[in-house]
Amino acid sequence: GTRKKRAPQGRALTVQILMSHVRDLELIKELIGQSCERTLACNSIKLRFGCENNPKGESYIWIDAPWELQTETELVTESLDYTEEGSGFQNWSNKLDPLNEIVFVGFSFTEKKELQLEFEGGYYLYVPYCPNEPDNDDWYEHWYVQKHS
Repeated sequence: GTRKKRAPQGRALTVQILMSHVRDLELIKELIGQSCERTLACNSIKLRFGCENNPKGESYIWIDAPWELQTETELVTESLDYTEEGSGFQNWSNKLDPLNEIVFVGFSFTEKKELQLEFEGGYYLYVPYCPNEPDNDDWYEHWYVQKHS
């Protein structure tokens, strides 16, 4: 009989991951040029857009660890620096102040499934590919975009 060729697992997974972020990437494009504010939940970061019309925001980008806040020349802080200790947490959180009220100016999503968000003033939020997404048994989005209707 004739055997069907199977796509290599790596290729199938790549297509699956890219497909899972198609809607997210469409929504991110709509946010370019808008101002955003940041909120933290442990070492996850939430960037809220449209806060001038709705205090909770009209859209948001949610990013779980790992992520890094960078400039062109330095690492400002990263999710791995998170600590629950009072003053330690405050010091870490303060390093994210540049994202408090800032304009989102662009993004890139690479073939390696890395996301980079660019903000005014030369700040970048880098989100590396997280190998736990998606998996048939324990599927989880490391980052996503939500628009309130």
